[in-house]
Amino acid sequence: MSTDLRFACRQLLKSPGFTLLAVLTLAIGIGLNTAIFSLIDELFLRGLPFKDTSRIVHMTANAKDRGFSEIPVSAPRFMVYREGQTIFSDFAAENFAAFTLTGIGDPVQVSGGRLTSNYFDLLGVVPLRGRLFRPEEEAKADVALVTEGFWKQRLGGDPDVIGRSITLDGTPHTIVGVVPNQPGAWFGTNPVAEVWTTKPFVIPGFTYERMMRGTGFLRVLGRLRPGVTLDQARGALPALDQSYASAYANNLDRTATTSLKPIPEDVTGNLRPAFATLFAAVTFVLLIACSNVANLLLARFSGRRREIALRLALGARPEHVGGLLLRRVARQVALGFGAGVVCTLLWSRAFASGQPGPGILDPRALAMAGALLAAVAVIATLGPVRRALRVDPVSILRTE
Repeated sequence: MSTDLRFACRQLLKSPGFTLLAVLTLAIGIGLNTAIFSLIDELFLRGLPFKDTSRIVHMTANAKDRGFSEIPVSAPRFMVYREGQTIFSDFAAENFAAFTLTGIGDPVQVSGGRLTSNYFDLLGVVPLRGRLFRPEEEAKADVALVTEGFWKQRLGGDPDVIGRSITLDGTPHTIVGVVPNQPGAWFGTNPVAEVWTTKPFVIPGFTYERMMRGTGFLRVLGRLRPGVTLDQARGALPALDQSYASAYANNLDRTATTSLKPIPEDVTGNLRPAFATLFAAVTFVLLIACSNVANLLLARFSGRRREIALRLALGARPEHVGGLLLRRVARQVALGFGAGVVCTLLWSRAFASGQPGPGILDPRALAMAGALLAAVAVIATLGPVRRALRVDPVSILRTE
């Protein structure tokens, strides 16, 4: 067996062009399929890692008179609703932000947001270290939460990270907690969110007075109270909308209305048919790749008919010759699989989410890649090997 394996490896080295072509063909097919599966897995199969996501809704504003729908909510509207609503057990908001991180190597931009103090409490996120924000920190405190990826990769996994100071946009912030890496499907993927602070009603470059005129910039979440249905919550919105219009009659968004959407539906939206089509398309690409490799192998084995006939004429059993041919192909398929994994890491980093640094191949995606490898091996090898063994050794040795 070891002799056959060494022989198969030498044969691969003797035909680097053929090997490279087969490997690249398989790499593209496997890489594309696995990367798209990783994205589909994150968006549609696993769901968001939050507590009872079916009870969490995303509130958006709709200004139909101006042709806008499902836009962010303004700060004054959020404040009015937070004080007057009775349909949510928790009501929170996030202000997306990009911070300039300094004092740790070269200055770098990190993604995250400014949150109301209860944002992660609403989602049911449990910190790995430290704690979440406190209500008294929402308006004035310079504190921060960081992800596990940020802690390990930017802070070296410092065991004394709680209480450590990082400088964001020139202002020192004290780290009060480390939270698990958050899903790109919800917090954004380009780049992935790493840091959150308080002071959600702050927009750089906007005065407080201008912000209070009704500019929408908040992503607002609510967790439905026990016993409150989504339809009941939607039915309570007109009264809140009217209350806001009366309190801020001169605001830009005074005529806007609000709507609710469960966050699982909000994340996937109308993407499911598009991703199903995309996955079918890349699977078709893989089948074409398998067909091309099978044709390459068939041509390769046809050129070795004399070698195969000689082995059979000297008494080698067909299964032994077939095993030798399969081992040659297995090397190419394995190399294609390895290259496909590399492609997956690159494409999943571009298409889906990832933490700072190189992409990470999810175990479920790796299992998918293994299943693809098995399918490729069957489709691309059995046909050519069987045809290669259907030879008449005597007639071939006489004519060649």
